[in-house]
Amino acid sequence: MTGEKKINTKLIIIIVITVILVLALVMSVAYIVAVNTISNTETDMENNKLEPKKGIIYPLGEFTTNLSDKGFIKLKIELEVRDKNAVVAIENR
Repeated sequence: MTGEKKINTKLIIIIVITVILVLALVMSVAYIVAVNTISNTETDMENNKLEPKKGIIYPLGEFTTNLSDKGFIKLKIELEVRDKNAVVAIENR
């Protein structure tokens, strides 16, 4: 009876230690993969910074309007369009 208990406790201890080691190994590999993925993503984002293409600016002019409280606001409105066809369409309206 005591021999079986010693074997069972030794077996349980070995299983627990094995599970802990496997969990530690899995967690360390997951950490390394996550850190490498994040650093690669940041590097790719820095390398791929492209200047946005600016479209054609079409000015609509300045507007002055009264506000609901005291005062007024003076605005200068400009539209950014993709191509000259859009400018022609705006001018025709």
